[in-house]
Amino acid sequence: MWNKLASLILTAAIAASPGFAQTSEQARQAALKGDWVQAVDLYRLALQKEPKAPELWNNLGVALRKTGDRQEAIRAYRQAIALNGNFSEAHSNLAVVEAETGSLPNALKAAQVAVTLDPENPVALLNVAFIQEQIPEWASAAQTYRTYMERFGESSRVRYRMAVVFQEMGQLNDAAWNLQRALEQEPENQEYRLTLGRIQHQLGNPYLALRYLDGQTATNNVDALALIGRLSYEAGRYPQAVDSLQKVTTLKGGDPQLLNDLGVALAKTDQLPQARQALEQALAIKADYAEAWANLGLVRKRQNELPEAIQAYERALGLNSQMPVAHNNLGSLLLEQQLIPAALEHLQAAVKLNEQYWEAQRNLTLALIVAGDVAQAEVQAARSIAIAKTPQEFLLSNNDLMQIQALRQKDLAPKRSIRRPRTP
Repeated sequence: MWNKLASLILTAAIAASPGFAQTSEQARQAALKGDWVQAVDLYRLALQKEPKAPELWNNLGVALRKTGDRQEAIRAYRQAIALNGNFSEAHSNLAVVEAETGSLPNALKAAQVAVTLDPENPVALLNVAFIQEQIPEWASAAQTYRTYMERFGESSRVRYRMAVVFQEMGQLNDAAWNLQRALEQEPENQEYRLTLGRIQHQLGNPYLALRYLDGQTATNNVDALALIGRLSYEAGRYPQAVDSLQKVTTLKGGDPQLLNDLGVALAKTDQLPQARQALEQALAIKADYAEAWANLGLVRKRQNELPEAIQAYERALGLNSQMPVAHNNLGSLLLEQQLIPAALEHLQAAVKLNEQYWEAQRNLTLALIVAGDVAQAEVQAARSIAIAKTPQEFLLSNNDLMQIQALRQKDLAPKRSIRRPRTP
């Protein structure tokens, strides 16, 4: 990953004697070949001849770190710095290994010294930003990345890191802006597109999010496909949602949430047997998945398996009674079955959980009419009118109210008694 700390590799050692020069060169060649164990041995041998060579101590630290001996690497880097306090490469390398051992304050101090000694070293400055991210000091990291671009020019990767930092700070608009700048430089970078798609989703822009994610539908990126499926569903693009979710469930089998989402999308495209299969697979993996039971109830109802639908809804609400949609759907189904008291109970629960739930408010109005409580139905119809969000919702609720008022007028009209004629 680009956001890992970068260490400078080897520095040239000043030859003090022919034997020293040969050993030092052998050590360097071993390091270049990746034979770090031999490099450690050879650098130690060279240091026996020249113990006051800071370059050798630095290179020994690099080799030790590569073998995994980080504590010895730290000691080697510190010895190099003790011999030459202005040795910026040793300070930078020390920062890397201190960070890897979790000593972030020491790492940050070493990285900042390296930058002070060599302000034109881009690697040293990036190490400061990376360590600030790890601490985390988000605002400082953002400022360091800005400084980097002021000194060394525009960088798509630095823009990406800035976006990550702003995302962590909750400044999503700033994060999106930096990612857009990164994409201007690397328009086909899928990592940038995926991150920007997620941020646009968080900002409540599903269509814009899909614009950045559409190019990833042909990939095997599970996270991207899952997000595309969810966003496509929210945007009403149900066939695309099905395509993405089917692919991701193939790549990542056994995920109940993905199977549930696939079942819902399949139901929206009227593929009810396949929807039922996906939901039942989700429940086979996670039997206490309340949302999946509620969705299965809806599918069973559409398949006209009404007792099974009622059972599924009841199972869902037994697991989680705080689902207004499940209460509404079960209440509506019970109303169709003329089970009025039970229907009223669930519809009242739905509107109690979500007073702005127009469909539940209207269904409760209809249930009260059937129950014969016309006065309360009139009050309820007025509530559904008040929260209507679309012209269609307003018209339906207004028609309900007019019908209720007509019923009340009929009930209130004076009834004429039939008088029998008097017999003489």
